Amino acid sequence: MSVLKLYGFSLVVESWFLVQFEDQPDTFRVLNEREVKHLDPEDYEEMQEGETIQAFWSANKKFYKAEIIKISDDKSYLLKERRALETSLRKSALGKALASDDKSAKKRLKKAQKQPSVFKKVKLTDEEKAKQEAKKAKQG
Repeated sequence: MSVLKLYGFSLVVESWFLVQFEDQPDTFRVLNEREVKHLDPEDYEEMQEGETIQAFWSANKKFYKAEIIKISDDKSYLLKERRALETSLRKSALGKALASDDKSAKKRLKKAQKQPSVFKKVKLTDEEKAKQEAKKAKQG
């Protein structure tokens, strides 16, 4: 956390970190400065890009080794960078699967492409709509 003093006013600026976990090289996260710490608890130096740190994984509330890819005070910028990195990883995996002669890899790739995206709206059938309305009625 940085404190900027400007014309007698104090402004607190939070640092955000784009990290890549070592045990899962295709996993990137944008974390707040409270969710990262040095490997050595005695180390009080400022964290730098390329440094290996401990990053908090909220799913199981544990810290894991991760590498700092970028540091910024703008979270939205780091989220865009994360999305770009993940897209480039997916495209390189797609290219490798298409270039290989492995039929099962191609089959898995085609299956993954057919699955609907989380962000796309899926039209429900009348039966599915009725089931959802019945669930809402029971809960309400």
